[in-house]
Amino acid sequence: STFGAVLDMVTDRISTASLLVILSQVYSACLILLNNIFWAWLGFLVIACFRYCQPLVANVQYFLGWQS
Repeated sequence: STFGAVLDMVTDRISTASLLVILSQVYSACLILLNNIFWAWLGFLVIACFRYCQPLVANVQYFLGWQS
């Protein structure tokens, strides 16, 4: 399902970000490279979230009466 695919992608990005944080503490000389990789993954996550979460947000807004 779409939800399962998004959930898999989110958990993958979170685990990658966590690994990058740990590696940046161990290998501080590579901090700039790891930071670049981290922000690239985070940007991809944000774009994917806006693409797949928009119908969910619209349903919640309709349910709460924020949308006519």
